[in-house]
Amino acid sequence: MKILTYNLWNSSAGMPQRSVHIRDTLLSCNADILCLQEVPDASTAEMIAEACSCPTALYSAVSGCALLSRLSAELSWHHRYAVGAMLRAGKKTILSVSVHLPWDSAHARETAITEIVNAAEIQDADYIILAGDFNCSDTSDVHRYLTGDCTIDRKDACYYDLALARQAVTETGCMPTLDFRRNPRWGVAEPVNTIEIPQRVDRIYLKNPYPAPLPILQDCGIFGTEPDRVTGLCPSDHYGVYTVLQIPD
Repeated sequence: MKILTYNLWNSSAGMPQRSVHIRDTLLSCNADILCLQEVPDASTAEMIAEACSCPTALYSAVSGCALLSRLSAELSWHHRYAVGAMLRAGKKTILSVSVHLPWDSAHARETAITEIVNAAEIQDADYIILAGDFNCSDTSDVHRYLTGDCTIDRKDACYYDLALARQAVTETGCMPTLDFRRNPRWGVAEPVNTIEIPQRVDRIYLKNPYPAPLPILQDCGIFGTEPDRVTGLCPSDHYGVYTVLQIPD
C-alpha cells in the first residue's frame, strides 16, 4: 500500500500550468491514499481524485485538507486543521488523517495535534496514519510528542516517523521538504531566500499498533522535485513524501 502527503501550495504562481503539473505528479505516484494540504477548493480535490481513480474524496474548506483514496471509506471526520477517514483494506481498517498545522504559533500547533490525536485514537482502527504538513522541525515538541519523547499537557502519544524508520534501514539522510535553497519558488516566483533554513516539515506517522503486528516498511522518499519547463517551478513549494507499507493480513 502506497501512502503520500503533499502540500499543493495554494498560490496563483505558475497557474494554470502548475495545476496540470500537480495532477500529473500525483498520478505518476500511483498511491492508494493521498493526504493533501492547501487544496484551494473542492473542485481541485475532485479533479485529482478522478485523475488518480480515487472513489473516496473528502475535502474540508476549513482546513484546506483533502483525503483521497482508492480504498472505501466507512466513516469520516473533520477538524479545523485536519480531515480523516476510516478506510478498509481487506480485513483491516486504517484511519488515515490529512493534517495541516498552523505555521505561525507553536502553542496552536501543540493544541491542534493533541486534539487530532485524541480524536483519532477513540476510533476503533487497526492502524492509524497521520500524514501532512506539520509546520515544525524534528526538534519541535509536536514531533517529540508524536514520537513519545515528551508530553504535551500531560498527554502521551506513540507514533513512528516512517521517514526516520526508513533512514535507519538505508543509512541515508532525510531530505528537507520545505527547501528554501533548491526549490525554485525562491528565485523564480519570489526573491532568493538566504535566511530561512530548509526544514523537513512534511511527514507520515504510524501509530504503534501494539499488540497488533507492525506493518513492513518497504520504502519511503520524497517526490515533486522536478521543475516544469514552462513555468520553471516545481509542482509545489513543498516536496511530497511517500511511503510504501505492507499491511499484515
